[in-house]
Amino acid sequence: MYRFFLVCVAAICMIAFLSCNVHTNTWSVYATSFRILLDSLQDVTLLDVRTEEEWKKGVIGQPVMMDYYRSDFKQKVLGLPKNKPIFIYCHSGYRSQKTRKWLLRNGYSEVYDLREGVLGWKKSGFSTNNTDILPFQESK
Repeated sequence: MYRFFLVCVAAICMIAFLSCNVHTNTWSVYATSFRILLDSLQDVTLLDVRTEEEWKKGVIGQPVMMDYYRSDFKQKVLGLPKNKPIFIYCHSGYRSQKTRKWLLRNGYSEVYDLREGVLGWKKSGFSTNNTDILPFQESK
């Protein structure tokens, strides 16, 4: 009887675990994987959640800018399309990870955040774009 009980509990836990990940692709990935995925997928949203001061130090690609610390941040993020992959980065990875998890809870299904942020990107030998050619313009 005890063995039957353990098997039932294990089966219920397995079903609950597997059902949590159905239809979602959300990962926190290191710089090399982030770059490979970003380069290999078409029609993606690249989201920079850093402040304007951080942004002035360089950006990855041509991102959509949304300052994580602004009071309207969550409202703006919900305006991003749900039907295409979203790649998020910040300075160290903390804000991008929090944003990825929040998007997942709000119905987004394919979201990647850059683990270790721009720091990890540079540590991996990748460069950032000079912001002199890109005016800081936060998404509306």
